[in-house]
Amino acid sequence: MRPLPVWRVRLDDRMEERVVGMFYYQISTIIMNKHFEISSRKQLDDDFIRLFDTAYNTNYMLFNKPIPRFKIIACHSNSEFKKEARYYYTKWATATVLRNGNLVIKHPDISTKWKKSDYPDIINHEMNHVFWTLLYKTTKPAWLEEGMASSIGKNFSKYSLKKLINDFKINSKILHYRYIKRKVTGHIPFYPIWQGFTDYLVNRFGSGKIIILMNKYSKNPVKDNYHKLFGQIFGKSEIQLFNEFLKSTNADHCV
Repeated sequence: MRPLPVWRVRLDDRMEERVVGMFYYQISTIIMNKHFEISSRKQLDDDFIRLFDTAYNTNYMLFNKPIPRFKIIACHSNSEFKKEARYYYTKWATATVLRNGNLVIKHPDISTKWKKSDYPDIINHEMNHVFWTLLYKTTKPAWLEEGMASSIGKNFSKYSLKKLINDFKINSKILHYRYIKRKVTGHIPFYPIWQGFTDYLVNRFGSGKIIILMNKYSKNPVKDNYHKLFGQIFGKSEIQLFNEFLKSTNADHCV
């Protein structure tokens, strides 16, 4: 089969690729810069593209380390998202980061869960996962990986921590080291609590201590090493600090 004719137009660091076939017309847009490449079956507006630049810069300032170049795939249908997300696909997901660090995201036009105005926070969250994945090569500890991404994305800031802690009788068992199982019974508010605890640590100790922890832990990512390093870096165990976090919310069953 003869390859389809391709026209490329390069503007600054962007490249638009148009593919024309004999029996159909398809536009495939590829936007490239030195950090990542965005691919999409449809043209993307500048405001949407700019969200990824902003999220990259925000997370670079946090981790203070460059990461390998990666891909972002903007999907324009649920079936396309399911195909590109692979094993990480779930019906409720709007975006996911693959094991290789590539980010797969639903375009706002097909999202029924979020408005376009929610996307800056969503992309900040997912970009944090990209950095975490490419720098640390691990998803553990799960509570901190998701807590940090949610903290950067401010995804659950509207929740009342005091109410959640009271309603669900939250204790330190919620700090999962391994990733959440796909079939979790009940509606335990993992992410809001994880974000709340991460925010507490950042406000009390600074984000730099979390980065120091992960830089050291990722060299030997086993549970015993994590607990040892956590105590050394923060001066207390995660359980001790989590209990202090619970008390700081003035939740009734923690006072």
